[in-house]
Amino acid sequence: MTSYITLNYIIENLENIETKLNKLVKSSFCKDIQLNIFDTVGIDNKTIKKHIYNILKRCHSSSSFNNSYVARDSLVDKKLYSQHHNYASLRNYALNISSSDYVNFTSTEVDMSERDLKIILKEIKLQSNELNIFCYIPYVINNKDKVKYFEYKQKILNQNDNCINLRIESYFWSKKILKRFSFDENAQFEFDAEYIINQISMEKKYGCINHSVKHSFIYEFDFYNYPGQYYKDWYTETVNGILYRILQNNKKSPYAKLAVLYLLELRFACNRNNRHKNILEVQEITDFYKACSKCLKLIDNCIIFKYNINNKKLLPKYMSLVLLKIKYNNQNLKPVIVYNKNELIACYDDTILEYSKNLKAEIKAVNWDWNKLNINIEIINSYIFDSSKVNCYAKIGSNKYHLVQDCIYSLDKYFGKTLKSGYTGQFDIPIKDFKNGSTIGIYLKYQNFVIKLPIKFTKLASRLVNNIDSYTKVSNYFVKYDEKNKVLTFSKTTLIGRIVNELRLYADIMNKAVKEKSEDKIFFFHVIFYRLFYWLTKPLFNKKQIWITYDQLFKGGDNGEYFFRYMQDHHSSEIDTYYIINKNSEYSTKLKKRYKHVLSFDTFWSRIIALNAKYVFATRVDVKKYCGFSDRFSLYFRDLLSFDVLCLQHGLSIQQIAEYQNRLFDNTKLYFCVSPYEIDNLMHPVYGYLKDQLCLTGAPRYDGLYNKNNKIVLITPTWRRNVTAGTNQKGHMHSYSENFKHTEYFRIYNSLINDKELINCAKENGYKIIYLLHPIVSPQIDDFTKNDFVKIIAGAGPSLNYENILSEASLMVTDYSGIQYDFSFMRKPIVYYHPEKLPPQYEAKTMDFEEMGVGPVCKNQEQCVKAICDYMRKGCNISDFYESRVDSFFAFTDHNNCERVYEETKRYEHRLSSN
Repeated sequence: MTSYITLNYIIENLENIETKLNKLVKSSFCKDIQLNIFDTVGIDNKTIKKHIYNILKRCHSSSSFNNSYVARDSLVDKKLYSQHHNYASLRNYALNISSSDYVNFTSTEVDMSERDLKIILKEIKLQSNELNIFCYIPYVINNKDKVKYFEYKQKILNQNDNCINLRIESYFWSKKILKRFSFDENAQFEFDAEYIINQISMEKKYGCINHSVKHSFIYEFDFYNYPGQYYKDWYTETVNGILYRILQNNKKSPYAKLAVLYLLELRFACNRNNRHKNILEVQEITDFYKACSKCLKLIDNCIIFKYNINNKKLLPKYMSLVLLKIKYNNQNLKPVIVYNKNELIACYDDTILEYSKNLKAEIKAVNWDWNKLNINIEIINSYIFDSSKVNCYAKIGSNKYHLVQDCIYSLDKYFGKTLKSGYTGQFDIPIKDFKNGSTIGIYLKYQNFVIKLPIKFTKLASRLVNNIDSYTKVSNYFVKYDEKNKVLTFSKTTLIGRIVNELRLYADIMNKAVKEKSEDKIFFFHVIFYRLFYWLTKPLFNKKQIWITYDQLFKGGDNGEYFFRYMQDHHSSEIDTYYIINKNSEYSTKLKKRYKHVLSFDTFWSRIIALNAKYVFATRVDVKKYCGFSDRFSLYFRDLLSFDVLCLQHGLSIQQIAEYQNRLFDNTKLYFCVSPYEIDNLMHPVYGYLKDQLCLTGAPRYDGLYNKNNKIVLITPTWRRNVTAGTNQKGHMHSYSENFKHTEYFRIYNSLINDKELINCAKENGYKIIYLLHPIVSPQIDDFTKNDFVKIIAGAGPSLNYENILSEASLMVTDYSGIQYDFSFMRKPIVYYHPEKLPPQYEAKTMDFEEMGVGPVCKNQEQCVKAICDYMRKGCNISDFYESRVDSFFAFTDHNNCERVYEETKRYEHRLSSN
């Protein structure tokens, strides 16, 4: 009897392995299955092995084929695993032993049941005479949401369809074509993708089974956790090798070209802005661009211009032009712009790149005082223009107000290199020019072509929302957006007007609720409930002055907590100051015993207090989320979340961090600084601050720093993006990174904390050594090699007190960590460890460690150990030379920083009231 499907099942982990196999292959279904099991783990457990053999035996009794179990210590064939050491070789071996009509490569990462397999088998049999390739739709569970890898309704896809499915586990291959190609056993990456692309390019069509199966692998478009992006070979070597070979072998295949373009774009997307992993050095980036150029020369421009590949927006639209520049190695390449009275088109090589209908004015912030309305905007998709030939203006009636261009951060960087700078600026419009019924339209003029731009609202400070009947209050006017006429409308504020606008908003919310799924209806109920509660209780809060602050939500103990405690101890009678922290945090329990107004994160009261707050003293960016408002939820409260953001920081703004710390990111009104060097850095136009917005006060947490030397050497480097897993959600620590143990970061610091000379010197001189992991790196604590002398501490530990550990340490060893300034504030010495293979995460815009640091800069472990030992032998005293640098760096060395923050805030408040 012939089996219909061969399953080549790779065991990658032992979690629930017997359950998974039994769920997949029940006795009632064995007659249709040939099962080959490949064990890459090496199962020592005899019970598990017995279960696996029983499943194989069950299949064997129903099938004429020899089902097999291949393992490291296999009783079947001991030599086999050593011969087939990687997945490509396992797959090639599977090609030879698979004899069914259709063959699948699957693994323990696929949670497939017998029911799933029956549905797939039924669909294959319906079209088996016409097609040789079938695939189902994989999905993963991400934060409780079902995320499908792709989704297509049609049953037959051809190579012109926008579907790039590179998950080999989801394909079923006819034995007619199975051995047409093999898997490249010398390739480390994308040998699966090459096999898939080659087969589809030759077949030209394949079946799409509209059934989804749960997987647990990491999609390649997970830009933080996909493993490949952390290896150099994934870049130039794989592009020059496999990707170029795919194009060479499939020169007429649009599918191959689109798939390779998708894989090239992935490499850029994984290294965009703060996702830059610093895997490639400068020359290696140049080589990577050359490899990309070689591939792009084999891809038609019309495909390069394709946006939204696989229905995923991997890159912004302007990257099509960037890829064209890389293809032709011409950074000055410009599109040709043609226009008539109604439309403007940018094109290149007879292919349309952009239409004028896609140009938009994105409002980033709306601010006002009693004299002026300030609107900050960026023109979306302006990359097609030479900015010197473009004019932008706002129009109220017959009055025009020209955009004053600025340089506030709107850069897009890939591999650390700026590839786009936005067209940004500000309109300053006198409030006196408004009257009831006024409208504002925003216009763009290019030569003789003029277009009224649609307006897009993207941030909390833009006050309004697209596709929602939202409104806001500016001075004495209600402002709404008329989508049809592309204008902001102004009407005088009245009680009736407020009620009418509010009811219209509720009607719009209810209309959206009706269209949503049942679980989402609760969301809209919450929106209306919060707004109603806000208006009903507003009179109770009107006479209160509410200030909010926070720190790392699972940790506390930073500038926010120090300032909160100061306000509670000294100004609680005049100001209600609140502190937001995780409910289950140890810090939360301690604070609640002594103070009132400690708010649990993401709760009803944290949101209500935020809606009534006057100021939020932010130690981290994206303030609304710390106040309990997700991106989606905050859309319905942009008019009510009217607090001013005052930045307390959690580090020092010495490095180039304009992407997050620019004025418009959170619409920051005041920025509290420790050093004049910070002011110098933040005054660069890219940050967008005026001088009176930058206040020298000192850091609140410095008020608790006193030197209590206890003969401790503290080793505490900062983190790097390329060693961590995931983007930590607000209130949660980062997850564990499987890649960490393979990084230079791990190698360098694991070697340092186990250095015998360092440990012996510490013992001889009576010093302890503590290795304090950065909170983001803390999940990796068990990766480090332990010894009996060095104490390793997780920086995210609930009981860790930074104030105590910094005060008691005698010497700090760090690279670029911000807590170096806390340490030097106490006039303690530092050793800087800057290995060349571990570059900084941010460019040090102002801080020159050789000229400004308070200790020697070491480039290798030998230098670093020598410097530490020299300090220990001399009692870890800071020299007069380095102490003079401390004096020149810090504006204040007293313990009155919280008081200065309070006084500067009151001065700002006075300025506002006097205007």
